[in-house]
Amino acid sequence: MRVIITGGTGLIGTALAKNLAADGHEVISLSRDPSKHTFPQGVRGVAWDSKTAANWGHLADGADAIVNLAGAPIA
Repeated sequence: MRVIITGGTGLIGTALAKNLAADGHEVISLSRDPSKHTFPQGVRGVAWDSKTAANWGHLADGADAIVNLAGAPIA
């Protein structure tokens, strides 16, 4: 299963991505600056501008789920 996560570098997104990847799913974590983050094993970081599908929209084709966790930090 391919899962795309916006906000995948936040507290909840990181835990979700890690668990999905550990279960063998293809996980794509969208980040405004993937170079600033270390992604869990099996998670691919992809840049996005948080406004458009530029740079990642093609990954949505065939995706089983898109989880939106983007927003203000809770911590």
